[in-house]
Amino acid sequence: MIKNKKNIISLILSFFIGLIFCYLILNFFSKNNILVNSKDKFKLFLSFVLIVFSSLFLFLNFNILMDVYNKGKFIKDRLFKIIRILITTFMLIFLFVFLYKKYSYMDLVTIFYYSFFFEYLFIGIIFSLLISTNISKLKNFMYPILKFIKSKIKLSYLYLFFVSPAIGFIIMEILNLSTFDSIDIDFIFINFLLYEIIHVFFYILFRKIKLTSTVSLMIIYYAAIANYFVISFRGIPIVFSDIYSVKTAFSVSGGYDFNLNSDFTTALIIFGSTMLLLILSSEIEKQINNVGEIIKSIIILTVLLVFSGFVYNSGLYFKDATHTHWEPSTKFKKYGYISSFVYDFSKSVTIDIEDYSVEEVDNILTKYIENHNNSKSSKKPNIIVVMNEAFSDFNIYGHFETNEDYLPFFRSLEKNTIKGILTTSPERGGGTGYTEYEFLTGNTMAFLRGTNPYVQYINSEMPSIVSTLKDQGYQVLAMHPYKKSGYNRVSVYSHFGFEDFVAIESFENPETVRGNISDLENYKKVIELYEDRDSDKSFFIFNITMQNHGGYFDTGYVFDNPINVTSFKVREDVDIFLSLMKESDLAFEYLIDYFKNIEEDTIILMFGDHQPMLDDTFLETLYQKPLDELSLEDRVKLYQVPFIIWANYNIEEKYLEEISINYLSSLLLENAGVETTTYNEYLLNLYEKIPIIVANFYFDKKGKVYNFDEKSVLKESIHEYEVIQYNNLFDLNNRLDKYFYLED
Repeated sequence: MIKNKKNIISLILSFFIGLIFCYLILNFFSKNNILVNSKDKFKLFLSFVLIVFSSLFLFLNFNILMDVYNKGKFIKDRLFKIIRILITTFMLIFLFVFLYKKYSYMDLVTIFYYSFFFEYLFIGIIFSLLISTNISKLKNFMYPILKFIKSKIKLSYLYLFFVSPAIGFIIMEILNLSTFDSIDIDFIFINFLLYEIIHVFFYILFRKIKLTSTVSLMIIYYAAIANYFVISFRGIPIVFSDIYSVKTAFSVSGGYDFNLNSDFTTALIIFGSTMLLLILSSEIEKQINNVGEIIKSIIILTVLLVFSGFVYNSGLYFKDATHTHWEPSTKFKKYGYISSFVYDFSKSVTIDIEDYSVEEVDNILTKYIENHNNSKSSKKPNIIVVMNEAFSDFNIYGHFETNEDYLPFFRSLEKNTIKGILTTSPERGGGTGYTEYEFLTGNTMAFLRGTNPYVQYINSEMPSIVSTLKDQGYQVLAMHPYKKSGYNRVSVYSHFGFEDFVAIESFENPETVRGNISDLENYKKVIELYEDRDSDKSFFIFNITMQNHGGYFDTGYVFDNPINVTSFKVREDVDIFLSLMKESDLAFEYLIDYFKNIEEDTIILMFGDHQPMLDDTFLETLYQKPLDELSLEDRVKLYQVPFIIWANYNIEEKYLEEISINYLSSLLLENAGVETTTYNEYLLNLYEKIPIIVANFYFDKKGKVYNFDEKSVLKESIHEYEVIQYNNLFDLNNRLDKYFYLED
């Protein structure tokens, strides 16, 4: 009965697109472990085939609307087409009810929204319309609509001050972590106010509604796109301190797999539609280009700024956001993107501290001199520190099976070892520079409010484990098999006192894993530097690895020892990461085997800087609950990585379940038997009271977890640590160097 060739072609195309779509749906199920029952998958496959075919089939009837609008004659089989529309509509309603009853609401949301359903349906509709519809009729249908927009819709101040900022807010939040129902209703207003300020600012510059809206929305859209890509490989949005390390972000971004989801498409459609509307629309009147117009605009901007300042300083907002800088996912979901970013900016400009005085710092630290052994130590073992990129053991979440152990050598080390679980400030996927800063200095990010000390604060000589060892005659080196530019390390390392910084340029034809210099190649360079050392000095090296850097997707690299999770199905990135852990374990065995056989006393510390950013489903399976439902006690595990101190001479074996990164260098120096500073002694004593203190929380010695807004008996000890760190990092003119450096 179908005589129109274009309809036949459209029908064939519908089948083709439907098959591709269903393949992608099943692939989505496979990767995300959704509805694993094969029977359910088959039913869904049939349901989606019917939905897609029926939907596309329905839109083949677009010609009916064209005929009606153009007052053309109905084709003879119009009755058949009307019946076909009714049948198709009924089928869609029936299938929706069937699916809604069989599957939960969240299953439907996951399937329809996050699996590109609407995107592929939209593509199918477009192709079907282009093929089945008479182009001239379509043009006759669209032309009056465009003409109406051009002649009737005029941009006014109403659009500039309400519509355009609202569109910018919607686009940004679509590409942010938040959903509109997750944002506190008060903060919808605050975010809107900030977008309003952006538009008024550009209106002062351009004094044209169309140009102002175009420029403002383009800036907002491209900022949102950048934010979207950062979230895709790091799991958290762009925070203010990222601006300082943008070179590092660009240099490592090539290692990530950027996937475009429905959020990206939705934002693109909204942005594209808005830009089209701006192009077609005209302004209500020619804007006056004179001093009076500029003055009025400046007055409006000033009023908005004063009002936003009043809102910010009123204390009504952000009252519970003080210590969420290392969990921006929570903050950005609740407060919206731009208001959270501005809040971070305001807290990053200055570091305020209450009740600080140099005398108080002196009174706190002087009592540790009495217990501190300042005698010169004759023991100076070689000290090797390896901060292993993303080194992690997911058994802390719960046991799961793999085809073989991925850390057999690490687990086998017992003699002359100190092992444990290390808690760091950054969560998954990033923050290497922050872990590095805390280890080298003994300071904590808990008091730095999400700033980046490497690029904001360290501009002169800075006490650290480097200066402590250098003052004892050590040769002190740093090594990172990547570009030197990251985290401002060249400048910072010179202020710490490193004598040399060995980077990727020093590696000739190195072995790589997924394009990164391998841990094995890294350790070979450590051994080479050790063998070429100044033999009159003890050897210290701080080595940051690169092999395990994200993202964890298929690059064609073939592992000699691939690891696979066998307990349940996981996404590819989990198996790839565990295979990398196996490679790290083998390389670490090579390093230890070498130093086992040398006569000079050597102590080696190896620890992870943060956990990797992997598929959330993997962790949710181990947690047995969604990540957004985790309590503070549950979330602690997201910050934990293994560490090990091994020596080729006798040290006391220990296992430490609770220690944070700020204490680790003091622990290392103590077990190496070298001379330490009063600050090291203070930190080791503080460790006995507060074994974990990181950016988001702290532990007491009984293992109870506190956030920084809670009252506890440890508040005084935390305040003491804060004023000491302030003197160490900020009050340089009055810094009490006698406590942070070794005395002559």
